Amino acid sequence: MADLYLIFFAVGLILFAAIVAFSYLQKRSREVEADADFNDPLSVESVSTSTDSDERGDSAIADVGHSEADEADALVGNQAAAASAKREPSIIKPSSPQQARPEPMQGSEPSLSDSVVDSGQALETVTSSNAGMGSSKPLAGRGNAKNSSPITELVARIKNSQPIEQKGLLVLFRKHDFKFHRNVHIYGLNELTEMWRDIEFELPSARFTELGVAIQLADRDGAMSKKELHDFQQMVLEFTNTYDAPFEFSMDIDEALKQAEALDQLGRRYDSMAVLNVVPRSKTGFRMADIESCARDLMMATDKNGIFLKTRGHKSQQTVLYRLACTDGSGHFGVSGGASMPVHDLVVYMNVPATEDPEVVFQDMVKDANSLATWLDGKVVDRAGRVMTQRSYSTLMQQVSDIAFSMQQDGLMPGDAISKKLF
Repeated sequence: MADLYLIFFAVGLILFAAIVAFSYLQKRSREVEADADFNDPLSVESVSTSTDSDERGDSAIADVGHSEADEADALVGNQAAAASAKREPSIIKPSSPQQARPEPMQGSEPSLSDSVVDSGQALETVTSSNAGMGSSKPLAGRGNAKNSSPITELVARIKNSQPIEQKGLLVLFRKHDFKFHRNVHIYGLNELTEMWRDIEFELPSARFTELGVAIQLADRDGAMSKKELHDFQQMVLEFTNTYDAPFEFSMDIDEALKQAEALDQLGRRYDSMAVLNVVPRSKTGFRMADIESCARDLMMATDKNGIFLKTRGHKSQQTVLYRLACTDGSGHFGVSGGASMPVHDLVVYMNVPATEDPEVVFQDMVKDANSLATWLDGKVVDRAGRVMTQRSYSTLMQQVSDIAFSMQQDGLMPGDAISKKLF
């Protein structure tokens, strides 16, 4: 009888051990599956910068601008390839090289304070309205060597014989500036401070001993056209005739047109957006109140269009790092039904060439996107709805790094005043 009890006890131990082993194997299997979906993209090891070409092909930065066809695969791909290949983040590109670059997804960079030029600097310098206080840029450059900052404006230097008040200058400027669809500025050498200032922001009684009228050669709408160049020349001529003052252009007219085209090609090559989507796990969607609460926790501000902004700096020196937007069912920004309607897609996106230290900012953006997904019970996916993986994040990081490096090779620095003008 005792032997029978021992046999039953041994059988029970074997069954118990088998059940424990089976439960452990199931738990381990679930952990492996979870790691395959998400493996902490914020660590240095997981957000790698591998140069493996196969990994680079798995995902792509959403490019809302224009790029060279022969560099598309190396940097951000092209629309046709994105439609046919099984890539994670998808690509948006214009249909033709001549098409102007579309605006970034809602909102624009906050304007920076007016800049000044110290009177001790050379006369060939003038301020850039978005370069920040105390900074300056070349008024005219006679060359554009590789790795040097490219010339972005055509400037007419007007040497008036006597000081002119701001009020009269601004009236004459307003007769022409509405004709232009790109940035046109008028600067003046202040009689009292002997500093170059943007005349539009000076007092009506301020007087200027010398003038500089500038037009931006290229922007998101493309290169300066011959018609715009003609209108600019006519505006300069009216200034010189009115005040009987000689003028000089910072570069030859034909050279200015060529430089405008060259800048536009740079824009087409590098204009790109890094995009992440956060979608709900449940069919009920996200509540707008919850989204707003999470955005506050992430220290994000809101612009006039209802887009959440992650910023750096204070007041006039504030810079937008990346944005968070709600989209409706059709993919348009905003929720048509108001705060009561659920949100089924959140888009987190960064303008890569216009962002300083884009690799660091991209890591922060990934961290915030995953925080949103955790707090809202959602998941981070690509445009096709596939869950973002470690490989996807690594590939996007590699592309961000490639763009930043290539820009510097062409004389551009991501996030500086010139890049913000072009992108």
